[in-house]
Amino acid sequence: MVERSLSMREAFAEAWKETCAVSSSSSSSVTLRVPSDKTFLIRPLEFNGPCNSKRVKFEVYGNLVAPYHPSNWKCKNNICRRWIHFHGVTGLTVRGHGRIDGRGHRWWHKKKHRPTAFEISNSDNVHLGGGLTFKDSPRMHVVLNGIRTLSVSNVTIDAPELSPNTDGIHVTGCTNVVIDHSRIGTGDDCISIVDGSAFVTVSNVTCGPGHGISIGSLGKNGAEDKVEYVRVSDSVFIGAKNGARIKTWQVNMEKSLLTLEAKAMLDIIFERIENHDTTNPVIIDQFYCDHQHCTTKKSAVEINNVTYRQILGTSRKKTAVVLNCSKTFPCTDIVVEDMHILTTDDNDATYECKNVLGKAQGENVPRLSCLDLV
Repeated sequence: MVERSLSMREAFAEAWKETCAVSSSSSSSVTLRVPSDKTFLIRPLEFNGPCNSKRVKFEVYGNLVAPYHPSNWKCKNNICRRWIHFHGVTGLTVRGHGRIDGRGHRWWHKKKHRPTAFEISNSDNVHLGGGLTFKDSPRMHVVLNGIRTLSVSNVTIDAPELSPNTDGIHVTGCTNVVIDHSRIGTGDDCISIVDGSAFVTVSNVTCGPGHGISIGSLGKNGAEDKVEYVRVSDSVFIGAKNGARIKTWQVNMEKSLLTLEAKAMLDIIFERIENHDTTNPVIIDQFYCDHQHCTTKKSAVEINNVTYRQILGTSRKKTAVVLNCSKTFPCTDIVVEDMHILTTDDNDATYECKNVLGKAQGENVPRLSCLDLV
């Protein structure tokens, strides 16, 4: 590929400006299309709304690639936060069978200021998919932030297992979300659902490698976070570090008692999940820490009404189920039903349980005697 003297960034910015200015009826849409069989090198770019049309399509049939070396990104004040960003665009559809390649290899050794590849924020009625491939982001691949009514379907996300913090899809502050029929392999969470997200449905997702489909983390530095009404179903984990995962930070009690209601995970269901050589098929960790200098505190993030139903397959570790909750704020109303997990070498798996209140019903392997049997 030859890096042309013509600024692709400027060309895309101008094309977006013209597209966004077009008015259309409520039943029609305007479209900006990246043609097939072509590759476009672009530097960090903002696609801002609002647009005059209530339905705007950005179709990618060719390839969008980021600059090869971080020094060529030319970010503001040399700090890159994101590469491609849609902001404030109602009725946005991003689709196509092209590739969005963050070329993150040269970024992965950096500990700070690694950018997200693709973000949509503060928008309503958003659709993402149609065969798109996201590859090798410097950091998170797709961030969906502050969106009301969102669907993600038929996307592929691909990054090496050892690429740091390269979450596949990161959902924050979104409501009425559907993610389905996608294949995600990364160096971090395949899907992470965090603060302020509600009514999220995930189904028919294949995850691996990666750190699982994660609710959280929540409560870092006492943040007032809440996630509720999440359904994860009919999905497969292949060689993943985690499967069905819930994680929260420890919080100083003095700072959190007045805001406990704002720090919670409520009404979450994982069902019909297959695991193939997953390290931690089921895990709740109320003492999550992603660095080396965490101190022990009393957790104040409530985890309530979580159901695991028909979780099947194999665990890379003998301890296949870990429910590690706070003594001060135990996990409550935890239900395990019809679970069957063996180790990868076909031996019986075990479990670890701390401060969990709930029930086990149906036939469960391993048999969670820490929960009341009904």
